[in-house]
Amino acid sequence: MHGPTLFMNRMRTVACFPKSVRVCTPSLGDIALVRKDKKKLIVARLDGVYYYQLSGPSIFGILRQRQSSVVPFVSWLTCLPSLPDILSVAFNHHLNRGVRWLLKNADAIVFQSELSRRMHLTFLGYNPKRVPETIIFNGVDLSEFTPKLGSKLEGMPAVIISASIYRLHKRLQDGIRLVNFLSREFPNIRLHVLGDFDPLVRDVLKSLDTSRCIFHGGITPALLPAFYAGADIQLSLTIFDACPNVVCEGLASGLPVVTPIESGAAELVGEKNRRWCVEEGLAFEYRSLHVASCIPHAPLERYALVVKEIIYDLRMQKQHARARAEEVLNIQSVARQYEQFITQYLQ
Repeated sequence: MHGPTLFMNRMRTVACFPKSVRVCTPSLGDIALVRKDKKKLIVARLDGVYYYQLSGPSIFGILRQRQSSVVPFVSWLTCLPSLPDILSVAFNHHLNRGVRWLLKNADAIVFQSELSRRMHLTFLGYNPKRVPETIIFNGVDLSEFTPKLGSKLEGMPAVIISASIYRLHKRLQDGIRLVNFLSREFPNIRLHVLGDFDPLVRDVLKSLDTSRCIFHGGITPALLPAFYAGADIQLSLTIFDACPNVVCEGLASGLPVVTPIESGAAELVGEKNRRWCVEEGLAFEYRSLHVASCIPHAPLERYALVVKEIIYDLRMQKQHARARAEEVLNIQSVARQYEQFITQYLQ
């Protein structure tokens, strides 16, 4: 299930919003509904934005990812140099049309993280003075995602990485490289991979040693809690991910989450657990996310040090993870924050 849809379904089971208000995501389907009912006030719930840098190879990658049937006819694109920046701006302008409509028409805005807010400021020229705004993290049901479920997954440590579909910028490839690097010290380490791959990721995996990986494929939401509870550590190596649901689920399940600072996941784990984060020095800029060689490589040595520190204090670090989830990620508390924000500014 798509991230925004998954969270909204979770929240609507516990939230009580006024009938005069609709919480709207940037999906074109959501926007079509609110445009039909002009009497309702709109609370925009904003995630990240598109920030693709276009070149011949990146356009080829986009087509390979989304329209694979045309790939045999456009291989010449890989020979083209970089394209003018104005084309990247125009392309992202189109992809972000749902977000742009909400920035212009919403009566209030909820960002999923400070990183999300910065993305809208940097790439879309967001005007923070137009309407009330706030930052509210995603959340999960803490009785559903809990450390007290399931049996231990294979491996010591058992590392888990999760996505609905892996794209190159989610850096599954670096997660595999990291586990292989750590195997020198932890020969029984295993990486449990939850989710499917797009064609670009599938190509990269062919060149990697995946002997320490266990590929579980797509997992239905009902089965996820047991997988998380059976793991020791979670990797979230995606760059500039506004507020990953998988990290909320992992923290609630008692998993220390290893992540770059340049992700909303770093905000989710919190300042007290900042030692789980690695600052990679990645700049906010248009990026080619459909060419494997253009994806920033995770610094394996630095990530390995973080993982080892967690492993040597695993019991306490798992307690810290669950405590953080109880502090800020309870879906009922998240729903109340939405209700209070709406009551304060729209009623």
